[in-house]
Amino acid sequence: MKSPMKKLVIAVPLIAVIALLVSGCSTTQQNTAGAVWEQKTPIDLTRFGTIALKQPNTNGGVPLMQAMQDRISTRQFASENITLEDLSGILWSAYGINREVGGRTVPSAFGIYPLKIYVVMVNGIYEYQPEKNELTPIAQGDYRQYTGDDMSPYAATAPLNLLFYADYSKYKTGNAGLDTFLAGAGDRFVAVNTGTCIQDVYLYCASEGLKTVAHGTIDEAKMRELLQLDDQHKFVIAQTIGY
Repeated sequence: MKSPMKKLVIAVPLIAVIALLVSGCSTTQQNTAGAVWEQKTPIDLTRFGTIALKQPNTNGGVPLMQAMQDRISTRQFASENITLEDLSGILWSAYGINREVGGRTVPSAFGIYPLKIYVVMVNGIYEYQPEKNELTPIAQGDYRQYTGDDMSPYAATAPLNLLFYADYSKYKTGNAGLDTFLAGAGDRFVAVNTGTCIQDVYLYCASEGLKTVAHGTIDEAKMRELLQLDDQHKFVIAQTIGY
């Protein structure tokens, strides 16, 4: 009868070889706590059109306290395109719908949700549509150079830039008393709403092994022209994201 111990001795080196081969076939990223993420396939941006986003993996990521420990601003990014999985997770974290009644991942005073998020990638500009969970195309071309300035040159080559705009027409509800109140408090509400969006993106990036930084300067005149925005829309802040 063959010894079970001999079978075990043979099996262990074989398992080690298989593990080595598998690890050599994929690139991984690691955070300060040692959590490892598998490399996903970058999104194909050779065409310009509507991008259907994926549903978020709400069971993924690292514990919240670990994500906060790893939250950091970074200003150096690889040039490779973002993956569809990460693009979907970033946008859902920032402003996605998380309840059937239409509530979102961030709070907004009176449930008005005045923000619009524009997504700038190598092939063009898109608008995030939370209700449809998709990106609609706005302007084709590489306009990343306009999403930063001399203080944020990384924005011109990073794979993803988010531009947060506030639509102040949403603060005209038709209720005279409420509209008067919002006319004075609207800026504060926009600031708080945008801040929660940005922090959600920071935490997603910390959890999934991405890099990000928020910054406040873009070529506003050029972007307003490209986005065809009226005076009711005001730029709030930008956020650059990548690997």
